[in-house]
Amino acid sequence: MSASPAIAAGVVAAAAAAVVRMRTVDTSGVQLLHAPRTAAVNDKTLLDVLGACPSLSDPSARFVPSALLPTADLQTCYNALAQRLGGPKLVAYERELILTPDGGTLGLDWAPSFASVPPDDRPVVLVAHGLSGGSHEAYVQSTVARLISAPYALRV
Repeated sequence: MSASPAIAAGVVAAAAAAVVRMRTVDTSGVQLLHAPRTAAVNDKTLLDVLGACPSLSDPSARFVPSALLPTADLQTCYNALAQRLGGPKLVAYERELILTPDGGTLGLDWAPSFASVPPDDRPVVLVAHGLSGGSHEAYVQSTVARLISAPYALRV
């Protein structure tokens, strides 16, 4: 399967933008902040999570990307190309729609489906996709496939 000229041009443009970004310094000042009072979930709070996973709030912690995809631009292009070229679907979901009081709709895609694994007491993990993504995204499916299999066996 050959890539179209538009896709090739997009990859070249993203690579050029990535090179420019690699030479800039992040001055955004983004910090991990939370409210003075955190919401409890099953008697666990954000402070409990941070205590159990100190790397989430450690100022020296950082994301180290693959050398093949060193910037967010290239990572985004890779996912877009992989999806366009039709990667395999790794996870079968069962969709639950929740109507909100303001007229909105929330969609929850459960894995494994309740038809294949009845509801039980396994922990539930919420995997949130990007702003314009969904549970069909390759990175979401890859994450979910790992979480619902051994040794984790979670419900996502």
